[in-house]
Amino acid sequence: MVEVSSEYPNKSNRNAFNHSCPPCCFSYFYFNEPKWRQFFRTSIRSASISYFNSMIYPVCQNRKGFTLIELLMVIAIIGILASIIIVNLSGGKNRAEDASIISSAESIMKAAQNDIISSPQDAGMWSIGWLTNVSDCSTKISSNIPNYSQLVATCQSIIDATGSASLAGYPNYKMLITPPPNGTNGGLSIMVVLPYAQRFYCIGSNGGSSKMTLLDSTGCGTSLSWHCPGCANDPSGGF
Repeated sequence: MVEVSSEYPNKSNRNAFNHSCPPCCFSYFYFNEPKWRQFFRTSIRSASISYFNSMIYPVCQNRKGFTLIELLMVIAIIGILASIIIVNLSGGKNRAEDASIISSAESIMKAAQNDIISSPQDAGMWSIGWLTNVSDCSTKISSNIPNYSQLVATCQSIIDATGSASLAGYPNYKMLITPPPNGTNGGLSIMVVLPYAQRFYCIGSNGGSSKMTLLDSTGCGTSLSWHCPGCANDPSGGF
């Protein structure tokens, strides 16, 4: 048997003790352990047990699943939010299409003004009238107009973007390019349908523009047709 010293066994004789000392010897070292180490060990164990009993165990005991009503409420809220997002996205897309039509109409007006200024004799070729489909863009617009191909492509993009919207009572009347009846030589007005706004966008060579004319031709506080700025019957003159 290994002789047990009065000191706590060091690392060199601990292995010998483990192999040869009977279980009763462990109590000797336990009770002869330094007091500070016993206090530290028991304090840590007590604190750990106390924390588990006061914090972790109650949480585990009180955890519950979602009730059916709670799940239904969450699903309903998600559905409402999804519908709002879808509506906003579709509205944004429609507004973008209207803005694209406006931009195309403005580019046609700039092309017309440049052509009429540089070649006044071409003014008559811009009395095009109503355009109802994409084929009208290539047949009603004169091929003698400068940048004819680009102009036709722009016109066709407008007709495509308007979809089924048109002048009320006149299916497929989607775009009007004409000199205003009260205008001076070289005056021009372009009116295009905005499918989302359900209005006409008017732009005139006099610098006027508006999107206040409804598809039934009313607007600007009058029942007279197309009297809004830039429209075909714009009373402000200056064309």
